[in-house]
Amino acid sequence: MKPQCGEMSKLLRNNFFCSLIFPCTNIHFFPLGANIHSQKTTLFQIKMPEIELKTAPFDPRFPNTNQTRYCYQSYLDYHRCQKVRGENYEPCNYFLRVYRSMCPKAWVEKWDTQREEGTFAGNI
Repeated sequence: MKPQCGEMSKLLRNNFFCSLIFPCTNIHFFPLGANIHSQKTTLFQIKMPEIELKTAPFDPRFPNTNQTRYCYQSYLDYHRCQKVRGENYEPCNYFLRVYRSMCPKAWVEKWDTQREEGTFAGNI
């Protein structure tokens, strides 16, 4: 039995959520404690791809706890590599992974904006 939009909004306590986000006729509601395996409904499981998380490797040029210079240098190295070798040169992606791992996103956005405006202080 499929609940109607009015019933679903009572269950979700949010009529806006039901009416705009979900097509309410396609929602299956199982009360807490219900044995969903006894229902005659096929449930699908979505398999997410395996993501291998890695952090930047140790760099002996930056042995201290403060990794700001490592972040900045990797950002410069990536863009220098792109400039010299071209955008499709695969080894440049090492520096991309390092600076994305080490640098705060706000810094990278600021540096990208400065590069576009021609006001970036680094030598690329």
